[in-house]
Formats: sequence, structure tokens, C-alpha cells
Amino acid sequence: MSIQHIESKKYIRATASGVAFADTSVIVTKEWSVNVYQGDKEDVQLGFDPQDQKQRTSNEHNVFDITFDVAGSGTPGTPIPGLSDFLKAAGGLETVTASSDVTYTKQADQGQIGAVDIEGRAREPKTGKDYRYRTANAKGSIGVSFSEKGYVEWKAQKFLGDYLRPDEVDVAALDYGTQKDNLALPANGETIALYQVDGKSLC
Repeated sequence: MSIQHIESKKYIRATASGVAFADTSVIVTKEWSVNVYQGDKEDVQLGFDPQDQKQRTSNEHNVFDITFDVAGSGTPGTPIPGLSDFLKAAGGLETVTASSDVTYTKQADQGQIGAVDIEGRAREPKTGKDYRYRTANAKGSIGVSFSEKGYVEWKAQKFLGDYLRPDEVDVAALDYGTQKDNLALPANGETIALYQVDGKSLC
């Protein structure tokens, strides 16, 4: 069993499971962490000979926890790529009213709850190398809190998804910061979309 805990105050990418990442998938985070769980090891007997065994791994998964500021898309009635995927993967039913607002209510049909693929880059402190941490088909919970300065924050918690092995990357090849022009606008912008969760306006 091996668990790694990585933190970075940079960027992640998120998209609905099975959909390719795009420039608009980038989210500026306040902080994020990932637990990489490489699974439970157990010996499995293959035949009648007790010596004929192999080791099996089960229960592999990755878990992401992410904090980011509430932000708008810049266009009323337009969902924010990445952020809206987190809400749907947390059991939200998205309703879009063109040129007006975007609301989320509890998804009654559990079978229709979405899932999200997540990717982030962080430096491993022991080696000084940069790694890409990923998961697929993740679901979790999301809530709203306030920072010490009073800003509204999303907290995407315990988004558990498939185990994907971290891989070493070239910083320049995975520089999410170069895509900053596509990032969601801050929540105090004048043209943000109106977001509501269970009837409560968030911005």
C-alpha cells in the first residue's frame, strides 16, 4: 500500500468523463491535493498446487480535494466548463436558461449523476520532479464556503475516481498557465453568469 499526498496552488483541468480536455477545462485553484492509493495486495491461488499463486491488486483509486473561488463564465446563462462538470458529478441537475442563468438542483435519478475526469501537475518534494496526477470517472461532494477575506469558494471534496498511475512530465509541456486567457472570470466581474444551487444565488 502506498499513499502520496501532493499540494499545489496552481491549476487543474477538469471535464466530463470521456470528453477530451480543452483549453476551457483549466481551473485556477486555491489549493488541491490528491491521495494516490495503489490498492490492496493479496495472493490468489491459480490452481491445485499451493505454489501456483499470483498477486492480485484491488481497490485502486485516486481521491482529489480541490478548493477554488466561485467564478462566472462571463456570459449569463452559460455554464462554466470544468466547474459545471464538478457540480454534475456531485449530484447536481443542471438547468440552463439562455441569456439568463444556470441553476443546479438535486439530481433525483442516481443513475443520471455525472462523473468528471481530473488532471493536475505538482512537484514531488522529495525528488524535485514534476508529475501529472489524474483520475477518471470521479464523483464526490461539493459545497460553498467563505475564505478569510469573505470570498465565496467552492470545495470539491473526496472526488474518488479510477486509479491512474502518476507520470513524470515536462513543465513546459503541461503549463496550464499559458491558457489563462480561457479561465473563468472572477466572481466579482460585471458579466458573470448567475449560479444557483438548490435555489440559493451564489454570485
